[in-house]
Amino acid sequence: MAWLMVSDPDDDPPGGLYPQAHIFAAGNRPGAVRPNIVARLAAFEQSRGLNACPITREIDHALIALRKAGRQALRVLDVGCEDGGWLIETVLHAPMLGFVAIEGRGFDTVAAMVERARSTAAGIHDPRIGLSFDVADVAAALADEDDHGADIVLCHYGLLARLPLDCHEHVVAELARVTAGTLICLGGAQ
Repeated sequence: MAWLMVSDPDDDPPGGLYPQAHIFAAGNRPGAVRPNIVARLAAFEQSRGLNACPITREIDHALIALRKAGRQALRVLDVGCEDGGWLIETVLHAPMLGFVAIEGRGFDTVAAMVERARSTAAGIHDPRIGLSFDVADVAAALADEDDHGADIVLCHYGLLARLPLDCHEHVVAELARVTAGTLICLGGAQ
């Protein structure tokens, strides 16, 4: 299992209180208009290579490694999914690499964010892709997951930072238990 901590310093909030990485930075502000997912994916594809953000590169490496290993099915878990941007972009990119059965599950503790993710996902009509987003407690949602059930786990540092300290060890152990391939922590200290 690979463990990665990736942050995009360009997405730090004013004052740099906590580095946090988001593809849809504008979509994370209340009242912001989220770009059309198809247009955003086209721009995302054009930005690949040396100019891609560190998180995009790490997700791409994980996807490519799975395809090189002969995998055609993919399961991605997004812990603290916020508006679903990272999970949605990952599952939309996967068919371009040859994945034919893609399952994505995201959960967050903030109902408004989950509703935004569901709203965006409702516009995806690809029979290869199944997406679900839930409002859930982190520990309870992870407990529902199978051992090594996710090929890629995206974990948002901001969600972990809001958990009580006495939960951290258990949640980290659960993240390790459910991850079959790569765990990518989004955000964190520089």
